[in-house]
Amino acid sequence: MVRYAVAFALPDLAHDAPPALVADVMLHLCADEDDDVASLATFAVGLQLEIDGDRVRDVLRQNMNHPSAEVRLDAARGLACRRDLEGILALRESILTRTPDLLTLDAAARSRSALLADALASACEHAEANGIMFAYRCCEEGPLKNADTASVALSAVQAMVRHDPSVTDAAIFCPLYDVGLAIRISRTGVGEEISLFNALDALPTIN
Repeated sequence: MVRYAVAFALPDLAHDAPPALVADVMLHLCADEDDDVASLATFAVGLQLEIDGDRVRDVLRQNMNHPSAEVRLDAARGLACRRDLEGILALRESILTRTPDLLTLDAAARSRSALLADALASACEHAEANGIMFAYRCCEEGPLKNADTASVALSAVQAMVRHDPSVTDAAIFCPLYDVGLAIRISRTGVGEEISLFNALDALPTIN
């Protein structure tokens, strides 16, 4: 089936094709009459493509009411990754009523929502131990509740501001689609975002 092949292959070609075109095609396929195509497209939009906006969330919300349970779960995962409350609540219900798979645990970890912590704790006996404990820590601790992580992140920001005269501002944040922290750096007329790990790698050279 051509539409299935497109939904399967296009996300992997996203770096070589115009992003707007990829997003438009995949969002269109989310409403495909074939459940397998709709599920694959919803999964790609939700978990593979780093796109966001009203249209993206509207499509995912529409598929939260899809006849297929798998499409509904794909949509909930995608919304949860974007830290959307409706998606987080739907993901919580899924975790409480069925053993969460690795994709669900990945979405939960990316959401970093404390609303999922108790559901993940209750599922610990049934799911993959490593995945669920990681997701639980992400949701229970949050990106900055861990004192060591917060201290290291703050040190990285302070070092950048102190040693690079072109930096006018720096802030720690938790980016969408990711479970880690990043640092947003502002220079005169320029903005930059780097992962915390990359920032830490640079610290010995600027201290």
